[in-house]
Amino acid sequence: MMNNPALKEMMNNPETLKQAMGAMNGQGDPAAMQDMMKNPSMQNLLNNPEMITNAVNMMKGNPAMLDAMAAQLPQGVDRNTMLKGLEWLASLARFYARSRSFVSNKYVQLSFIIAIVSFFFWYF
Repeated sequence: MMNNPALKEMMNNPETLKQAMGAMNGQGDPAAMQDMMKNPSMQNLLNNPEMITNAVNMMKGNPAMLDAMAAQLPQGVDRNTMLKGLEWLASLARFYARSRSFVSNKYVQLSFIIAIVSFFFWYF
């Protein structure tokens, strides 16, 4: 994971690291968190499905982080419901990454084109 250039960039930026540590301890300011998410290195980290899964697992073991996140959500949202939703989003991110890598294969794209063209000629 330390081979990730986005993570290395985040580790070299003390302000971003300080904000991330504050968020993990449940002391994050929502406005500061939104500013941190505008950082391109953080956006690259969020595109990594393994990183999202690790963050959800880390959040399960940190009650302060769960309390901070629950404070930002509307009243009446149960912690278990929030965790199930986050786990579902993490699994959706993994599925999206696998689908994107499958469809980006040039042989798969070629087979889709051949199937569409052959269907077009067969139907018309």
